[in-house]
Amino acid sequence: MCETTPAASTQLPHAMSAPGLARRFVTDYACAAHGRGQVDNATLLVSEAVTNAVLYGAPPVALSIDCTGDALTIRVGDASSNLPIVEHPKPDEDHGRGMLLIDMLADEWGTQLTAKGKEVWFVLR
Repeated sequence: MCETTPAASTQLPHAMSAPGLARRFVTDYACAAHGRGQVDNATLLVSEAVTNAVLYGAPPVALSIDCTGDALTIRVGDASSNLPIVEHPKPDEDHGRGMLLIDMLADEWGTQLTAKGKEVWFVLR
């Protein structure tokens, strides 16, 4: 638990405006003491996870961010129980890279079913 910045969460619209709102939320709530070095990666990855929730999930879309003092944990949830997969698209395809980016850039990540659907989470140290 971080003594500098409390955990924060929000609900996002199930619309293509959600990734931009998610990026702003992460920028506003990333821990100033511990998480600022990860803001660029965090905004990229949250944008990908929220885009997937909008395109392939179901409303509502939820976002939370938490600093533990040495890591930033971000969770994106939606009401669908369909878990995302890591795809390896062909170079000429312009979609399917979201989970691949999370897999490549996050220190840890995972998916889990919840009582309300599913959650994609990732950790940046």
